[in-house]
Amino acid sequence: EKGKFSKAYKKFMKSQILKPKAGYAIPIRLSDLKGFAVAILILIGTTWITLYIYSQIFKDFRLNFWEAGFQG
Repeated sequence: EKGKFSKAYKKFMKSQILKPKAGYAIPIRLSDLKGFAVAILILIGTTWITLYIYSQIFKDFRLNFWEAGFQG
């Protein structure tokens, strides 16, 4: 029984490693970790830039709105 189990387990591990999805591979290589960190940094960066641009647009819109309101 034990031998059968270890064979099945080894097969399972191999299938996990060969899967294209790096996140599901049990032995995570350093390169995967680096790629993951870069992806998170890019995500944070783009989110921050997007929010900054939106806040700038909104601020300009709000100022124009108030000026128009006071002038009108």
